Amino acid sequence: MTLVLVERPSSQYSKLAGLIALFVLQVACFARYLMHFRYLPGTDAYYYALQAQSLLDYGHLKVPDVGVLHYAVAVVCRSGASIETSFRIVLSGIYALYNLGLMFLIVRLKGKTQAPAILLWVLGSSVVGFHIIEFPRLSLGLSMVPMWFLLPIGTKKGNILRLGLLLIVCALLHPILTFLVLLFVSTVGLGRARLAAT
Repeated sequence: MTLVLVERPSSQYSKLAGLIALFVLQVACFARYLMHFRYLPGTDAYYYALQAQSLLDYGHLKVPDVGVLHYAVAVVCRSGASIETSFRIVLSGIYALYNLGLMFLIVRLKGKTQAPAILLWVLGSSVVGFHIIEFPRLSLGLSMVPMWFLLPIGTKKGNILRLGLLLIVCALLHPILTFLVLLFVSTVGLGRARLAAT
C-alpha cells in the first residue's frame, strides 16, 4: 500500500496568495526605497536621464546608444511624470518583472524545494535591487532570465519560434544576453539529448 500526499486546493491557493503578497511587498519596499533618494540613485542614472531628456526635446538620443531603457524612461515621462520619477518607475518595473519571473518559478516548484527557494528569493532581493540600481540596462535583460525556464524548448515549430523571439528580445535588451540564451538553450538541448539516449 502506497500513501500519496495530496495538497488540498485551498492550501495551494493560500500558498499562491502568500507568494503574491510577498511579491507585492517586495516591489512596494523597493519603490519606497527609491523614492527616499533626493537624487537619482546609481552610477549612470543621470546619463539615462540626459538621454531621455534628449529624446523628449529633440526626438533622438544625444549620445548614440543601444537598448530600450532611455525610451522607456521617455515614455513614462510623457505621461506627465518628471524624468527623475520616470526613472524610478522604470527601475521599479524592472524589479517587478524580475521578481514576477522568480515567483512563477517558485510556484512551479513542488514539495520541500519550495521553502528554500522562497527564502533565497527574499534574501536575494536586496542584491537584485542593488544590481538594478547600478546596472539598469543589464538588469532589464537579466530580468528575462527567470522567464526562460517557463518556456518549453524543443524541436517543434512553435517552440523554435518562441526561442527565436526570446533571442531577439534579449539581444535588444542587452547584447551579452544573446550569449546567455545560446548557452542556456545548448545546455537544455544537451540535457534532453542525454535523457532521450538513455
